[in-house]
Amino acid sequence: MMSVPLRSTLPQWWCPVSPLDCETSDSLEPLCYTDFVGKPPCVQRLSVTVYKTPDSFPQLCWPHWSLGAGETVQCDIQNVAPVQNLRVKWYKGDDVVNITTYSEDAKTPVNVSSTLLITPSKADDGAQCRCEAELDLGPEGPQPPPAVQSEPLRVTVYCEY
Repeated sequence: MMSVPLRSTLPQWWCPVSPLDCETSDSLEPLCYTDFVGKPPCVQRLSVTVYKTPDSFPQLCWPHWSLGAGETVQCDIQNVAPVQNLRVKWYKGDDVVNITTYSEDAKTPVNVSSTLLITPSKADDGAQCRCEAELDLGPEGPQPPPAVQSEPLRVTVYCEY
């Protein structure tokens, strides 16, 4: 354990494991300790979220599209945590067309996929589409939230005459 100085004028932090574990553990329980002269000591358990952005840019699995035929597009996100804070946003141009969220309560990095069913029209031919993996860690997390995007892909719609 790390030692905490007595009679401090500023809050001190300590973690009930080794210093290295404090940086790498996914189950941290750090404490904030204050001991002001003339006041009773205070120890408060703190909430910590250890997050990990994906190892690489999201990968899109992209079909050849035929006019009016529904196609599923898949975005694969590798090694991200916590998954319950992940939002996968699908874009066509600059417009968000769908957002996928996850309800799993996994603290360690996982691989996930998001799929989107699209029925292309003639107007979609040439559009730029992409997915974005964003970790929304709330107002106390990093701002803007950490995010990575796939390379944009141009939609080619094949028409049958």
